[in-house]
Amino acid sequence: MIVCALTQASSHASFCVQLIRRIDVPVRDIRWSDSGELVAIISDSSFYILRLDSQAVDSFLESGAEAEDDGMEDAFELLNEVSERVRTGKSCTHTFLMSVSADT
Repeated sequence: MIVCALTQASSHASFCVQLIRRIDVPVRDIRWSDSGELVAIISDSSFYILRLDSQAVDSFLESGAEAEDDGMEDAFELLNEVSERVRTGKSCTHTFLMSVSADT
């Protein structure tokens, strides 16, 4: 998964895409919180909850620095990794509601 930012390059209608962070997880679904601060990354066998450090990302974008191959190291903080297969999920404010598969 690659997280990018779309920013306006000038007062004209030109935009650029900047790599924020490359996350090496086979993604099946992504659910952002209402605030845009938390994200659930859902793979086939587990899911991850990350927090976006928007101040660090804003500072990085304003600096004009080039991203490394994997992007910004500090863009996200891993809050939790859960080894459960998510069948359905929904973000609600700062909560990720889900149903999991029962292995039988």
